[in-house]
Amino acid sequence: MSCINPGATNTYTLAYTFNPAEKTLTRTLDNETRVVLTQCDSLSWDMYQRNMSGGTDQPIPTTDPNECKLIKITWACSRSILGKTANTESVQSAEIMIRKK
Repeated sequence: MSCINPGATNTYTLAYTFNPAEKTLTRTLDNETRVVLTQCDSLSWDMYQRNMSGGTDQPIPTTDPNECKLIKITWACSRSILGKTANTESVQSAEIMIRKK
């Protein structure tokens, strides 16, 4: 995805890549790559419209990037303790609101 820095006029490329075989989430900004999650057992991305559905506080799912106003990321990580896999945390999630002019 190409983005424009709102504080300047430069354009940059930002990408996140999940590798389930290596259990990693990698962030690439232009040519700089950094692993941001390791031992990541599961990761999902969901897109939503800003509008709420049916009088609830739940946003409406969308598959159209032009309608996307909210991204929800859900992940779970683990580690090996004495040779056994153990969860290091319960399922975590984050919601990111996209604001465009």
